[in-house]
Amino acid sequence: MSALRPVAAEATCTPVAPLMRQYVGEPMRARLVSLVARPTAPPLSVGLAIAASLIIAETLVLCPLKVVAPESALGVVYLLGVVVVAIVWGLWLAAATCVVSVLAFDFFHIPRCFVESDSSRGLDRGNARSGRGASSEHAVRIGPTARRGG
Repeated sequence: MSALRPVAAEATCTPVAPLMRQYVGEPMRARLVSLVARPTAPPLSVGLAIAASLIIAETLVLCPLKVVAPESALGVVYLLGVVVVAIVWGLWLAAATCVVSVLAFDFFHIPRCFVESDSSRGLDRGNARSGRGASSEHAVRIGPTARRGG
């Protein structure tokens, strides 16, 4: 290691970065960059496995949170997995993770608004044709006046 050099009197008003350059050598800077920036991403298969496991974990974490928070606010939890994948593997795998996260959130946590009933599937058509459908039940509830038409 090199000995620390004293700072000149006229350099006391200069910014800190040039002063640090005097004491921080190239090997230390290279070490810091290597810790922060990764030169290549891990294999894509590892990214797919991590993305899938993050989506599964986030889905399982959200199940008990339904009691505490509204379902519309829980979608933010899926963002964590998308950000992790985007940082390590880049845009394309993050976009795929985002799409799968939205589908998982929609399937597991959003209540269905349009549920098919038996009548919309045509299961009561036979009753309507035979006269035993809703009209006959209505007539039984109202009484004999409904059968006479008045």
